[in-house]
Amino acid sequence: MSATHKVVIVMGPIGSGKTQFVNEIAKTNFSTGESLEGGHTTKVQIADTSIGDQPVEVVDTPGLDADNDTKAKETIIQYLQKLSRQKSIVGFIYMYNISERRMTGSAKKTFESFTSICGTDALSRVSIVTNMWDLVNNEDGERRERELRDADYSYFKDAINQGARLVRNDVKGSGMEILRQMLDNQPVVLGGQAQHESGGFNGGGLSVPRKCCAGIKIKFWRK
Repeated sequence: MSATHKVVIVMGPIGSGKTQFVNEIAKTNFSTGESLEGGHTTKVQIADTSIGDQPVEVVDTPGLDADNDTKAKETIIQYLQKLSRQKSIVGFIYMYNISERRMTGSAKKTFESFTSICGTDALSRVSIVTNMWDLVNNEDGERRERELRDADYSYFKDAINQGARLVRNDVKGSGMEILRQMLDNQPVVLGGQAQHESGGFNGGGLSVPRKCCAGIKIKFWRK
């Protein structure tokens, strides 16, 4: 009997390196912002890979934009609604560009959008992945990493306190190791197809308010 696919959702701000991260770990060739085509991811892209005998779907999602991410949210929600009960989400990855010099208000809003999508109950299955270490020197990068983890003003601190992990994608192979560690998570499964109910969407533990832009909330129940 073949192993059940496990799913890891990759999210983050526009330009944070989501698609490149997926390309590296799944050997895909999705278009990135660095290509001549330019632009950014506007649709869900599914990359199939495996670790040992375990098949894994790594899902690249539209980049979140603090000023206008309604469409991105809707696209992500629609994908999550369509996940079959045979596939289980074992983790969410949130990409962060470590070369960013400041924790801006817009970056905070983007992370809040992410947590509103995955839900606070899922934070123990979130890996916040610092990316683009080649754009900073080690001293600056390590100082920013400490601030992201420990500073009271860090918008990641609450999530980390609730079980999210802050990890690096800084050397060849580190992305695959991040993925490997997430496969050890106890799966949190979507209970079935989402349905319209009471003005919102509801399906086996998936709850999404009517207006995505007003704040998306998804709850994952254990099977």
